[in-house]
Amino acid sequence: MDAEIATLREKIAEAKADEKALKANLGNVEATLSTEELKSSVVALQTEKEELLARLGPLRTGSVKPVAPEEKKKVDEGWRVWGRKATTRKKIALELWTMCTEEVEEGKTREEIWEEWGLEGDD
Repeated sequence: MDAEIATLREKIAEAKADEKALKANLGNVEATLSTEELKSSVVALQTEKEELLARLGPLRTGSVKPVAPEEKKKVDEGWRVWGRKATTRKKIALELWTMCTEEVEEGKTREEIWEEWGLEGDD
């Protein structure tokens, strides 16, 4: 009887090891894409490639005028100037908002305050 119990325990251990290996294999199989999914992915990628190549066409033909370094520098400087102004304005707006909401009832959300005050924004 003890020998039979020992052999059954060994079989259970083997079965558990087999189950673990099969579950790992099943996980790998489920993680891979099906043939249909792969085909649709390939079609989508080919469409995207064609769109990108169509957009690159004018650039490759040379019909686009290159940007002069002086013009690029001027645009970059303008971008920095207006970026600093936008940052400054945002800080001012946040400071004003903080000052305005200091006396508002606790627990009111931003949306409730905006609705109550009749404000509109970009959110």
